[in-house]
Amino acid sequence: MAIITDLMQTYDQADTNDYTIAEGIHMLSPTDTPLQLLLPKIQVGSVKAEWIEDELTGYKSNLASTLANTTSTQILINTGDGADKFPEDVDTYNVVIRIDQEYMLVTGKSGDDLTVTRGYGDTQKSTHASGSIVHIVSQMEVEGAEAKRSMARERTRPGNYVQTFSRTLEVSGVQEAVKKLGGITSEIDYQIMQVMRQLALELEKTIIMGVKAQAGNSSSFRTMSGLWSMIVTNRTVDSGSIDTEAIETDIKAIWDAGGVPRAIITSGSLAQDISNIYSDRIRTDVQTAIGGVNINSIVNPLGEGPIAIIPHRMVADNEYYMLDTARISLGYLRPFHMRELSSDGDADKRWIGGDYTVELMNEKAHAYRYGFDV
Repeated sequence: MAIITDLMQTYDQADTNDYTIAEGIHMLSPTDTPLQLLLPKIQVGSVKAEWIEDELTGYKSNLASTLANTTSTQILINTGDGADKFPEDVDTYNVVIRIDQEYMLVTGKSGDDLTVTRGYGDTQKSTHASGSIVHIVSQMEVEGAEAKRSMARERTRPGNYVQTFSRTLEVSGVQEAVKKLGGITSEIDYQIMQVMRQLALELEKTIIMGVKAQAGNSSSFRTMSGLWSMIVTNRTVDSGSIDTEAIETDIKAIWDAGGVPRAIITSGSLAQDISNIYSDRIRTDVQTAIGGVNINSIVNPLGEGPIAIIPHRMVADNEYYMLDTARISLGYLRPFHMRELSSDGDADKRWIGGDYTVELMNEKAHAYRYGFDV
């Protein structure tokens, strides 16, 4: 009987049948290689995959110190935000901001120190605590004035190495000829399936825990970054038992960065704990299925839909990855394939391998949290 998935096609293990490995690799089970099922596959064209990212100018900052009166016309915001989020010609084209319920007009800046007109638009002047959000609303237009200065962020070019995953197998003529137990009709076919399973597991673990490095020149080996090393911004060490505060913080961080939280990849024990603490918000009317297996999902207003809780055997017991899976791709230079090697005597040799990498777009739209008690 044929077993067909969107990643591969195999047939019963018989010595008269062939194996076809498509773009991607086969499925062991949804809890063995879920990321290879979830992530879109894309073709890359080099041993180093790169992509272009751009980021719009930010639209909020925070007060770096308390505004203790209603008369001060100087406010201090987060370090670097004066240059990054306010135009150089702010003294000509003033910027409207809002702190709590008071609007202000920014009429000048010196570094991160802004000069403001208080109570703009007849709003009530008030005091404001350090850390209050400074909402950047809009920039003024001045009729007949010269054009505004341009304001844009430089594009970045992140990248990741392509890593080769391969195995070689050899089966002697005697091994192939002798009678076999357990329904195995061909030793070479059995060994091919075993190698494919091993490569699937190795790729899956590297997607999670890989680290980007290159040894020597182009003739030496390269290893690719996985989620552990690529997620930097929303990377948090935690302690104690997992709780809703940690999860909701990461959901909001992803949403604030323009992402959509879609999946929590974690160990079996933490997946159970998350399901238990969200027992009243588990979706039962909508089934999320990975490889035909139903997955629990939680509801949050910052998600486009239910957020899947996916148990993964290769994730450590004290951590989880919260991902916007629409912004992660599994790239391949050569998909997994098989070729025969020249025989040396009475043996059948095969090489199975492929070249893969991970592309993680909008790094801020993902989170990694670790250190829970288990």
